[in-house]
Amino acid sequence: MIKSDGPGPGGGKLPTNNDRIIAPRAAQPSSLGNSTFGNSTFGNSSFGGNSGFANSGGGGFANSGFGPSGIVPTNAPGMPQTVIGLLQALHSAAGADAVKLTLGVAQWQALAGYLQTFTMEEGQALIEQGSKDTTVYLVEAGSLNVFQSTDTGQAHVAIVTPGSCIGEGSFFSRMPRNATVQAATRCKLWSVTPMRYTELSNRHPSIALALSMALGSVLARRLGNRPKRGAVT
Repeated sequence: MIKSDGPGPGGGKLPTNNDRIIAPRAAQPSSLGNSTFGNSTFGNSSFGGNSGFANSGGGGFANSGFGPSGIVPTNAPGMPQTVIGLLQALHSAAGADAVKLTLGVAQWQALAGYLQTFTMEEGQALIEQGSKDTTVYLVEAGSLNVFQSTDTGQAHVAIVTPGSCIGEGSFFSRMPRNATVQAATRCKLWSVTPMRYTELSNRHPSIALALSMALGSVLARRLGNRPKRGAVT
């Protein structure tokens, strides 16, 4: 999470002009020195050090440990083995439902402690339309069907595949579930409960922000897909 002391876009205070200067002002370092893109937001602060952009220095993913999608490689040293399958699913996912979660190895090590994994058999229900549960799920393996009850019956509105998420609608809105979700095949999922997410936010705010941004991006893309808005659960 970027902490800001002022309204500047780089997280720091913007320099102000002094109209009452009498002596000539000494040459000032450029904005790429110790300011916005130097040792501040894109240097050794929010996007440097142990953040998701470690070693990139604000220059994209060229010199960092990230692949083309911005997701750290599964064979990176220190990567927790428990989440390798999930990372592989995130790497392989494409399209509007793909969760692009940009985290470094140290961040994955921390996040793994807040995720709970479980499996489902074909036909099992994960979410019931109208329920008040607000847990969000990341899909590692298998696929799930999304159904929405209408006046004429139950309509099949979407299929959720590996590397995507389910339950993001109620996770953000805290409103009842918008649809029913059932396992179409044997599935492996990772859950983030509201309580665990609150703990994550308190202890690792930058990781919680990255996760919420990735989930929010999927939510926005699904809402923009008008024929399948019922996929937002």
